[in-house]
Amino acid sequence: MLARQYGYAVTPRPAAQMTPWALAEILASSGYRFPPWTVLTALPPLILVIVLTSPALLSGALGFPGLFLWMGLTGGGSGLILALWAGLIERRRRTRNMATMIQREPWQAWPCRAESTHQSRSHVVTRVSLLAPDHSVAAQHTVRFRMETWQAMTDGYGVLLFAGDLRFASVIADPRTRRTYLTSPTQEDAAEREGPRSSAVEDELTRQAIGWIFSQ
Repeated sequence: MLARQYGYAVTPRPAAQMTPWALAEILASSGYRFPPWTVLTALPPLILVIVLTSPALLSGALGFPGLFLWMGLTGGGSGLILALWAGLIERRRRTRNMATMIQREPWQAWPCRAESTHQSRSHVVTRVSLLAPDHSVAAQHTVRFRMETWQAMTDGYGVLLFAGDLRFASVIADPRTRRTYLTSPTQEDAAEREGPRSSAVEDELTRQAIGWIFSQ
């Protein structure tokens, strides 16, 4: 594990045991915000439209314009429902995988630098650089932070908790705001990342990551 090689703090037990709040937070920080019943409630109106318009369609009373309108309404509605349902299934799969990960993997304390790539009222999509002791970038992940986490990072810097493999989708948490997020590795070439540089802020973050106490 690279964090151990760098001398950063690593928990002796799995992340979920060290921070019980993290497991529950994974679901809350997932991408979709609607429950399955919202998809199911869209089915009856669609079925009703099909049932009521089918006789007119078969008799030719709708004509070609009506036929195209009917196809657009039913096809579009069916496609939307399928897309929403597929999104829910994918969300549950990712959430299950991440929950399993933090029940198996320890937390690693990493000095991080976050840069905003897109911002809305409540969330900020960031590129998070996990920094080596010489301040070079060990890995970069895309994380959709809630605004409170983004604002808690002074000038985009902070020590964050990471669980998983740096090369793959993982989990990252901010112990100050007690928020947990899913991550995905960036596709940037490692050769294009920033090399070592001198920074008093990053020196301090490195010291914090090495001496990190996970109860703080």
